[in-house]
Amino acid sequence: MFEGSTKIDVSVQKQLNKKLFIVSLILIIIGGIGSVTYIILSVLDIIWSTYLLVFCLPLGVGIGYLYLIRKNIKTVSSQIHENFYTFEQDYFNVKTLRNGKEIGNSKIYYKDLVKVKEIGKYIFLYINQASAMPIDKTTLKDDDLILLRAFLKINK
Repeated sequence: MFEGSTKIDVSVQKQLNKKLFIVSLILIIIGGIGSVTYIILSVLDIIWSTYLLVFCLPLGVGIGYLYLIRKNIKTVSSQIHENFYTFEQDYFNVKTLRNGKEIGNSKIYYKDLVKVKEIGKYIFLYINQASAMPIDKTTLKDDDLILLRAFLKINK
């Protein structure tokens, strides 16, 4: 048995959304290039240019993703939580505090996790497709981190 903690703040949210942020930028670039091409070809009165309107879709989706990412980061920055973990061999307990008051306590079995990702200084434990519990690896001793990776079956 060992313990760790993670402050859920803007840096965690940015790390978690990094891939989605890159995808949204790519969509905006592709959509922007297609939309500008549509405008130029429409001015030149080229008939098939109307097909380029399809590029408005990735542009809109990319902008929507960026809006959601910014909204999530803003929400997290106003409501800083801290998770305290106790890791056992088959499960872990997590206690969530906000402003020093306990707002949640859960017991989660490793076998029930949907996905586990190790990104940067965090390990993200996905309890479902949309929710992840971050573990700050810097709060763990080296031996505990090796043991946690073994519990989670992470090869490193």
